[in-house]
Amino acid sequence: MRYQVCDATSCRPKNQKFELSLGGTKAAKPVYEFKYAPTRKVGGIEKPGPSAWTARLSPKSAAPGEKVTLSITASMGKGYHTFALDHDKRNIGLPTVIQTLVVSGLKPVDAKAAFIPNHKVELHEVLGKTQRIHHDEVVWSRDYTVADSAKDGGYGISGKVTFQVCDAQQLSTG
Repeated sequence: MRYQVCDATSCRPKNQKFELSLGGTKAAKPVYEFKYAPTRKVGGIEKPGPSAWTARLSPKSAAPGEKVTLSITASMGKGYHTFALDHDKRNIGLPTVIQTLVVSGLKPVDAKAAFIPNHKVELHEVLGKTQRIHHDEVVWSRDYTVADSAKDGGYGISGKVTFQVCDAQQLSTG
């Protein structure tokens, strides 16, 4: 995941990739969930950041032809928000971007479908610009079908999430 943590004066970029794989050989233990809680320096000390992120591929096992769902969950602390996937990057704040870099043994149920949030985007006017944001917790999901070719080799997804988490007072970009 590539993200920015903001304070009143700046935003600092950080990076963290995720990889999920299910099935596969007996020697390799499948990973169906990746959790990441960004940290930030406060007074020179590393402290928990205002958000936690989870990438999950479920159910834990599925046969060829069955559906699995990739979900990306962002949980923000009280008063914090992240930006919607369709947020205009020319506005204050950067949109959340979810990229699937490698998809193995899975086919999208709808090749044209984007990740869908579990609730409606909130609209806020700031300095004459409409901000498209999510507070509290948001789950973006996309459905896949396990391919026939996944019988022996398992299936999985690796990807990257780029995001920015801010509170109402800290909307600087970096």
